[in-house]
Amino acid sequence: MFSNSMEVAETIIQQVGESMVAKKHKRLILECLEKLKGKMLLNYDKKFHTFRMLRTHAMPLTDACLTKDGTKCLTTSYDRTCRIWDLQEGKELITLGDHIDIVCCVSINPTCDRVLTGSYDGTVRLWRVSLDQENPDSECLHILRGADMAEVQVAQFSPDYLLAAAGSSDSTTTIYDLTSGVAMYTLEGHDAEISAAAFDQSCQTLLTGSYDSRLGLWDLRSGNRIAYYKGHEAEVVSCLFNFSCDKIASGSMDSTVRLWDIRKDKSCLSVFIGHAEEVI
Repeated sequence: MFSNSMEVAETIIQQVGESMVAKKHKRLILECLEKLKGKMLLNYDKKFHTFRMLRTHAMPLTDACLTKDGTKCLTTSYDRTCRIWDLQEGKELITLGDHIDIVCCVSINPTCDRVLTGSYDGTVRLWRVSLDQENPDSECLHILRGADMAEVQVAQFSPDYLLAAAGSSDSTTTIYDLTSGVAMYTLEGHDAEISAAAFDQSCQTLLTGSYDSRLGLWDLRSGNRIAYYKGHEAEVVSCLFNFSCDKIASGSMDSTVRLWDIRKDKSCLSVFIGHAEEVI
């Protein structure tokens, strides 16, 4: 939903061509946008409702994600566990509980048979899970350890689910081969903890976001850094590629979202301003 009708109207006029839009038409465009915004606000609370309240953990939650079909939810907590929930029944199916410190992140593959959990105990665990209603089951396949055993902040599957990226509080990101459980590369160069990571569709490039306010782009064929992207004025906490993987977006605690070109001059294409608080 847009928050500034005047800016949206000016963008529309620029795209059409300012010389083509009469003054009275500018006023009509603004009036239409205001009416549309009012209608959207009126209907906003009709679009969403609480489906189910899960009483999940006895201690604070750290992360949550849904399965691709939206029928299961995974949660992680300060209680050192990851729990998998059936959303139709509202019941717990599986507890993944072998970590010895806070579990801070979780990721599940689309076929819902593999789960990654990252913990402050310095490990990422790869789990085989069966989410069958009658006989749910789980098994830890690999315990993935970084060289320094630093607190894991983020863990992500690659699109082909053969690799995992684990970003840590020691400012490094480790790439693991999930078939063997072996660490392939340790990506170094950030000056603060890693807060976000994303693979491109080819699984040959990794994007990292850090509390040093920068983004890093890495070649996974060699383990070398391709580029840094600077511009945020506070910690970067989220990042992702677009579908064609020629642009990236980043969210920051400076309340902005930035769009970057990674194929040409590696410049910041747009800065989206409007949030009053951090973008997470």
